[in-house]
Amino acid sequence: MHSFDEYLFTQFEESLVRTGLAATTVVNYMADLRCFARWLEDQPSVNGRLLGVQMEDIQCYQESVGGEGPAPSTINRRVHAIRKFYEFAMAEGMLAANPARDVRPLPRLEIVPRRALTDEGRRALLDVIHGIARSSLLKRDYAIILLLLGTGVKVSELVELQLEDVEFLGRAGYLLVGQRRMDGGRCVSLSPAVCEALKEYLQVRPRVPDVHYLFLRQGGRSLSPRRVQGLVQTYARAAHLEGVTAQLLRNTFALTMLEATEDVSLVAELLGHRRVETTAQRYLSIVHSLQSIVRA
Repeated sequence: MHSFDEYLFTQFEESLVRTGLAATTVVNYMADLRCFARWLEDQPSVNGRLLGVQMEDIQCYQESVGGEGPAPSTINRRVHAIRKFYEFAMAEGMLAANPARDVRPLPRLEIVPRRALTDEGRRALLDVIHGIARSSLLKRDYAIILLLLGTGVKVSELVELQLEDVEFLGRAGYLLVGQRRMDGGRCVSLSPAVCEALKEYLQVRPRVPDVHYLFLRQGGRSLSPRRVQGLVQTYARAAHLEGVTAQLLRNTFALTMLEATEDVSLVAELLGHRRVETTAQRYLSIVHSLQSIVRA
């Protein structure tokens, strides 16, 4: 990187601080600008010079970064930081025009309308377990439903979980789903609520020698996928929720994460999809604004 560019970075950062921006915002702006500067180093058209950039170069960068998988909102934030930098350069008399001024933002992600539980539906499903579950199964079933809602794991993955696949780190933790990452295995973060439910279940889980499955039937045998599907439907009917299946709980998790992050790559990883395109095809379409999720 050119030493003059480092000087520009320093001056730009100082100007951001003077405007009263939050420290985290300044850090993010500078990180985004440095990413752009590193990309410029490989562009012969500008010879790595920040002040030699044209609008077409920024559009090319926008397209290049988009191919790497970040959410449109992330790419738009980077372009905004670049635009701010060139506003600064113009104010300092270094440029006559801002090359980023007319770079259009990328369309944001719209979540495809799919059935999913509302917050009220989730609460009703969890609450009914305490009302109708047998006392000996209450903590197990509550942990199962909360885990399905909180991680998006498939039923086939849930019944294969082993005791050693759960790791607690204070109030939070993580879950190892699958044995090898190349076969779809992944590490999923666990919220404090899910961790608490699992800890309570583990206190009453039957202690059966040489049986290491996380979730067991009363006789100490492992659960079958059909049994898990059945208990989801049993509690859903008791909560007066129509058409609720374990797949619907997985959809609920996926749509909630997409709404919160707009990061399709992250959600694809959490769901265990090998291709980001799979997640996009199931849950997303591209439009100019993020609309509300249509839920059951």
